[in-house]
Amino acid sequence: MTEQQVYRLLEQRAGYELREYAPVAIAAVAVSGDMQSAPRQGFQRLFRYISTHNIAMTAPVVQRESSSDTWSVEFVMPAGSDAKSLPPGTDIGVTVTQQPAQVCAVMVMRGGVDNRKVMAKAAELRESIARDKLEITGPLQVARFNSPFVPTLLRYNELRYPVAEAHTN
Repeated sequence: MTEQQVYRLLEQRAGYELREYAPVAIAAVAVSGDMQSAPRQGFQRLFRYISTHNIAMTAPVVQRESSSDTWSVEFVMPAGSDAKSLPPGTDIGVTVTQQPAQVCAVMVMRGGVDNRKVMAKAAELRESIARDKLEITGPLQVARFNSPFVPTLLRYNELRYPVAEAHTN
């Protein structure tokens, strides 16, 4: 089974969960394109990076919008990895950084990922976050957990927004 990003469930809320993600090393590439083409472009370079350096594949593959047509596509490095000890990937456009612990509001989204569906679900998540008076502190993250060989209807994805640390009720 593929290793997954470590988190602690803080609270189950109406329509989403609050989770605290552990600090993690991230390998990322910046790519231009729309929500559906960007992951394919980024995945190839990231897969080359982990394959060249014998780093295990983990889940999810995360996609964040950097600007209207630029995305950061990211591989979460295996637990216990530290960005300072990982090999650089600058020769193929891969940046390795350490992401601090973060609290996120997370909504599960099953099936395929397309722009219209993601934007509709992201709007639902933002409404729920606003209803609960939390502050969004970063861009939307689309987390994909399955290989492209998994049938579309069976795919598991998550939408995440980093939020200011919340105190549970």
